[in-house]
Amino acid sequence: MSNVGRLYLMRRNLNKEQGLTLLELLIALTIWALLLPVIAGGLLFTVQSYTRASERLEAREQALAVLRKVEGEVRDGHSFKVQSNGVSFLDVHDRLVQYQLTRTGLLQRVEEGVGNTVIGAKLTVCRWALDASPPLLHLQLTTQVGRATVELEEQLAVPQVSP
Repeated sequence: MSNVGRLYLMRRNLNKEQGLTLLELLIALTIWALLLPVIAGGLLFTVQSYTRASERLEAREQALAVLRKVEGEVRDGHSFKVQSNGVSFLDVHDRLVQYQLTRTGLLQRVEEGVGNTVIGAKLTVCRWALDASPPLLHLQLTTQVGRATVELEEQLAVPQVSP
């Protein structure tokens, strides 16, 4: 190709308009405006699902932690008595131990000669029931974290039941 032909092509390329027209810009903004709520909604749903799952997991972990703390001691105890606000029994050293749910959602362990210890928090329900034959102690725990509520029920075999 001759120099004149190259010069012609270079001028032709320089004369082409560069950039977007107003119509193209408006179309692009409209498409973006339609997609943005969909993207934001999906992101919001993902964050809310994660938060709910985290709250359920935390509530379940708290209930299981309380259950583990109570379970070992109850299995070794004797002379159980269910009361309106909890349960009392004698531990392996024949000391009186009581588990009581406070109005603020704390499960307290009260031991004779030792004092009070908080063993669980965020409890909304802590019910105890005693069956004489076979000797079983029923424990129902309900914990709440955020909007998540978890209920656990356990039957613990106990050696001796007081009337």
